Amino acid sequence: METIKNEFEVVSGEIVCSDPCYEIPTWCQGIVKAKNGTHTHVSELVLTLDTSDNIALNEYAITTTNGSLMDKTADIDSGNVRLRVTPANNNTEVMAHATLLV
Repeated sequence: METIKNEFEVVSGEIVCSDPCYEIPTWCQGIVKAKNGTHTHVSELVLTLDTSDNIALNEYAITTTNGSLMDKTADIDSGNVRLRVTPANNNTEVMAHATLLV
């Protein structure tokens, strides 16, 4: 297993994590955490991509202290797989860690 070195960018209130350093097909597992004030939201994610550029994203182990603080989606942009995290509220801190599983 290899830890992905994520690149983060803020796009219109979204956090975009991408990693162009691996070949398709592949899959990764990660943890995303959001914090707003005293409330937190932690989710584990599994993302897979096949040779036809089909992405599947599964969220599990969802733990929150006051409801959902973020929405998660995945897409491909210029050959890079991206995890997109959109905070539900302003001033929400988002952190992500992913491990590439090959």
